[in-house]
Amino acid sequence: MTVYKRDRFGHIIPQKKINSTKGTWYVDKMIRGKRYRFAVPEATTRRQAERAEAKLKTEIFEARYGSKGKSSFVKFVDEVYLPWSKENKRSWKHDELYAKIIKDFFRGYNFEDISPLLIEKFKRTRRAGLTNRGEQRAASTVNREMAQLSKMFSLALKLGFCSENPCRRVDAFKVNNRKERVVTYEEEGRILEALTGKQARLKTPVIVALNCGLRLGEIFNIEWRHVDFQKGVIEIPRGSTKSGKGRIAVMNRRVKDALVELRGDSDQAGYVFPFDKQKACAAFSHLCKDLELGGVTFHTLRHTFSTRLAEANVNPFTARDLMGHEEVNMTGYYTHTAIETMREAVTRLEKPSNRSDFAANVSQTSGSKNVEHAK
Repeated sequence: MTVYKRDRFGHIIPQKKINSTKGTWYVDKMIRGKRYRFAVPEATTRRQAERAEAKLKTEIFEARYGSKGKSSFVKFVDEVYLPWSKENKRSWKHDELYAKIIKDFFRGYNFEDISPLLIEKFKRTRRAGLTNRGEQRAASTVNREMAQLSKMFSLALKLGFCSENPCRRVDAFKVNNRKERVVTYEEEGRILEALTGKQARLKTPVIVALNCGLRLGEIFNIEWRHVDFQKGVIEIPRGSTKSGKGRIAVMNRRVKDALVELRGDSDQAGYVFPFDKQKACAAFSHLCKDLELGGVTFHTLRHTFSTRLAEANVNPFTARDLMGHEEVNMTGYYTHTAIETMREAVTRLEKPSNRSDFAANVSQTSGSKNVEHAK
């Protein structure tokens, strides 16, 4: 038992009644063979009681591992940073993955031993290493690991474990994060055609991404109760969005038909796509690699959605709402001018009303021009 609640008579309140019954929260924790048990009368929720527990562990850690700079960096990560992350961050699972990488490199070091030069060595070593796929690790990946290391030092500095954050004196890799890649209609057809067999379950998520522009996490957090076929909308709960605010995604006919087919005749509950999003993302990347579609990832589908909105002359503010952005200029980051659109401008061709035939018509016109020029 870690945190629990007692009523005014001193009886422990059962878990199923703990939120509906008044009482006092208690912390009961065994740390290295010693039992710590005390009341937290100021706590009104379980979360507040768990914060008191985390504070206890921090105080014990500080007393056990000595003065500023002398503390073990790895022990701090395990016993202070990760518990703090779990209590305060939605992305705590990602922190655990980054922490494993960071601990492997800095194992055996105290805070005072970690200099900017050592952090620079960590940065270079990670960049030179290979991923599980045998490819060189991306600079952006190393930058994310460096950001996580800096957060660890920031918390340590705040709690008095060190006197500075050495990460601030190490420059991150310069990365061009602007992704110009979008999926053409021809490539979209090849992808959907290839989604068969074991890969077939990715077909509907791909259709949703291309036609709603949702992020990977938003798609795989959709439950059937969030889908309103009558109104033609999908509710994106606030816990799934990047901004932490809920929003609405509008379904077109392709999305609606795909979801209706997936649901079948019976009412369903639970997640619409009940499988791991990371595995789905990796499987999609492998598929595109097999199809020789360079630079296409699942997130490329979101870029494609935004670009197609711009090509269809959708109002920027409407596009902003469809993308789930708070600022119009952020939508512009995701929007790229497609080759077909530029070709249309220079040849002054009238764009057909059927957008799916646009690329083919432009290609035929361009071919005719080349023939005339050759004559």
